[in-house]
Amino acid sequence: MDTPLYQALGEQMATGRSRFHMPGHKGVLPAPLERCAPYDFTEVPLTDSLYEADGALRELEERFSRLYGTAHSLLSAGGSTLCIQTMLSLAAAGGELLCERGVHTSAVSAMGLLGIGPHWLFPDHTRYGIPLPLTPAQVEAGLCAHPQVQAVYITSPTYYGFLADVAGIAEVCHRHQKPLLVDGAHGAHLPFMGQALHPIAQGADLCCDSLHKMLPALTGAALLHLREERFFRQAKVRMSWFGSTSPSYLILLSMDLCCGQLEGELPRRLQAAAGRLADLMQTGAARGVPFIGGAGCDPLRLTLPLRPLGMAAGEMLGLLYAQKIEPELCSPLGAVLLAGADTAGEDWQRLQSLLGALPAGEDGEAEEAPLAFHAPPRRLSIREAMLEESEALPPESAAGRVAAAMVTPCPPGIPVVMPGEILDDEAIFLLKSYGITAVNVVK
Repeated sequence: MDTPLYQALGEQMATGRSRFHMPGHKGVLPAPLERCAPYDFTEVPLTDSLYEADGALRELEERFSRLYGTAHSLLSAGGSTLCIQTMLSLAAAGGELLCERGVHTSAVSAMGLLGIGPHWLFPDHTRYGIPLPLTPAQVEAGLCAHPQVQAVYITSPTYYGFLADVAGIAEVCHRHQKPLLVDGAHGAHLPFMGQALHPIAQGADLCCDSLHKMLPALTGAALLHLREERFFRQAKVRMSWFGSTSPSYLILLSMDLCCGQLEGELPRRLQAAAGRLADLMQTGAARGVPFIGGAGCDPLRLTLPLRPLGMAAGEMLGLLYAQKIEPELCSPLGAVLLAGADTAGEDWQRLQSLLGALPAGEDGEAEEAPLAFHAPPRRLSIREAMLEESEALPPESAAGRVAAAMVTPCPPGIPVVMPGEILDDEAIFLLKSYGITAVNVVK
């Protein structure tokens, strides 16, 4: 493989220079880390510097850019959190944002830090009780209602595996002359599935991918993708605002090796895994087993919804553990399972056995059902609420108080309340329904 950072680190070690620099372990760590310790460097001339990047790291970014079809793909050793913070600072700092309500907590924190005021869009339909993505029509209506926003922010793929109509939403955004930002943290593999599934390919202006979620890279490895040149000048500067000045070279090295695999056999193996998963889903569907997967969904993600199965989360988890399967998530809404290029033969056999042990679902449960979400009234901005002194109270004692932090039960992953919103009767009811025992409120 052509791996520029690996080569640069090797050149640095080959100099034989004594390590009178960080990190403190000087290339020596006990088992089981002794083999990777020599590659754990800091910024010295041969190893490049992440936010300036004019050597091996810049070459690696250019290689990722070619793979993902972007104007620029920038390295992050701080996960998609760093990329989300950077995206929002580039497109909406100090302004207003049209935003999907079910955002990652890092986006809400960034809104508070950057003084961004969100206008929330809620999903209006479910499948098997699980919220579907936003539609172009919803975004169109949101932009007509709030023409002053600086940008639009959505998530695709969703945690349960749905892919949004990014192309349709991008067309709406660009017609209104607004950039489209996509949290694509779970979709780093999408460009290699043989279809134009990635948000950038479908017209998104800014997008993040967590390499570690679906590809062979260490936790914390992520990319910030820029579709056009116009954001690049400030992107590196903004990443340095939020990112560590000591990025992990082991994480960066894992990205280097991942890139080399993506230029080689890894796409073929990813597609083979997607094909294997599709075959198992087809076999399960013939028995009447309900699932979320296939067309319009992440090809490496299988969600088994519990409502049509008539099962509780504990019962499903018992079946999973009986087959020695550890899921990504097992909640009252469903069990989420992630396949990958290195899913082994025994793993596939266990999944096949699980699908064979599941009962058939109830007819008609796959129908899309209307859904009404509730947004409590707002008294403070996110920023104001986050910076106020707070206290934790049980929900029944918090009625009428102002939330100081986001409360996001999982499921469904849609926040019940955001910082600055008033805890009204419906919010209190939902908090208690989800088993929330304490909520932070402004003093």
